[in-house]
Amino acid sequence: MRDRFDERITAAAARPEWAPVVRRLACLRGIDTLSALGLAVEGGDWQRFTGSSIGAYLGLVPSEHSSGPSRAQGPK
Repeated sequence: MRDRFDERITAAAARPEWAPVVRRLACLRGIDTLSALGLAVEGGDWQRFTGSSIGAYLGLVPSEHSSGPSRAQGPK
């Protein structure tokens, strides 16, 4: 059964609307076809993101210093 799902995922990833993004994402270490397709579908139109907005969209912060109840996030 899993093999059938893998085949369907691979076929969906090869569709023209997903293939370019999936191909680029799959170049990253640790990103296979399933992960790349999931990111492509979730991200939607990747043209809307800039270098700084993609991190915010994904919930990433450049730095964090946490100790007990204190939490500081910042650019450095």
